[in-house]
Amino acid sequence: MKITKLTHTIGAEISGIDLANPLTVQQNADLKNALLENHVLFFRDQQLEPEYLPTVIRQFGDIFLHTTQPKYNNNHLIGHFVADENTTFLTVEGRVLHADRTSVKNPPRTSMLYVTECPDVGGDTIFVNTVAAYESLSDTEKLIMAPLYAMHMSPGASRAKMVWPPTSSVDQMGRPQCASHPIIATIPETGKKFINVNEGFTIGIPELSVVESNHILSKLFYTILNPRFSCRFKWTPNTIAWWDNFGTQHQAIWDYHPSTRVGFRVLSANLY
Repeated sequence: MKITKLTHTIGAEISGIDLANPLTVQQNADLKNALLENHVLFFRDQQLEPEYLPTVIRQFGDIFLHTTQPKYNNNHLIGHFVADENTTFLTVEGRVLHADRTSVKNPPRTSMLYVTECPDVGGDTIFVNTVAAYESLSDTEKLIMAPLYAMHMSPGASRAKMVWPPTSSVDQMGRPQCASHPIIATIPETGKKFINVNEGFTIGIPELSVVESNHILSKLFYTILNPRFSCRFKWTPNTIAWWDNFGTQHQAIWDYHPSTRVGFRVLSANLY
C-alpha cells in the first residue's frame, strides 16, 4: 500500500489497495491510521458493485442508517446521488461546506462516496481540515468558544417553521431535525480539537443573542474557509473517497451543469 499526500494539511491518495476484496488486519489498521492523519483518503480505479459498499465500510465501523437520503435500488443503506441537466442549485447535493448529518444527536463518524461517473471538467470536491482551523484561533477565542453549544438543523426542511427551542431530534410532525453540539469538539483517538460548526447545518448559539451568535459563527465559518486548511480533489470515474466527519468538512463544487455526476454513499456510525 502506498500513501501519497495531496497536501501537508489534508488528503491522501491510496494505491495498491483493492476495496472489492476483504482487507487484511494490517491493511485495516494502516488505513485507519492514514485516515486519522490525513482526514480524507482517495482510492482511484476501484471496480465494485454499489451493493458491496456497506461491506467495505463495515470493516471500519457500524453502519449509520440515513433514512432520508435518496436510496439505490431501494437499499436503505446506500445513498444514490445523481446530478445532471435537470439539477438546479437548490437541489444539488453538498453545495456548501458541511460535515454530514450534524442535524442529528449522533452524526455519522465517517462517510464513503463512490463516484462512478463524473464530468471531464469541473465537479471537484473541497475538503477542509477543521483541526488546523481550530489551531489557528487565538488563545482568547479558544477560551471563549470552549463552553458554547450550537444548534444544527436539517437544511432540507423549512426553517421558517422551526419551533425554538426544538423539542426533538427527529420530529414526527413535519418539523426539521435539530440537535445541539459543542462548538469545539475533540477527536477521541488523537485528542485533537476541531471546529464543530458548519455552514450547511449550524443555525445559531441559543445561549447568546442573535448578534453575538452571528458574530461568532461568521468568524468560525470565515476561518474554516482559509485555503491553507484545504485540498481540492479532482474526481475520475470509479474513485472512492473515505473521510472522517470529525475534523473534516467538504463541499461539492457544482460547476459542471449540464454534465452528469453519479455517486453512491455509505456512512459509518463510529470508527473501530
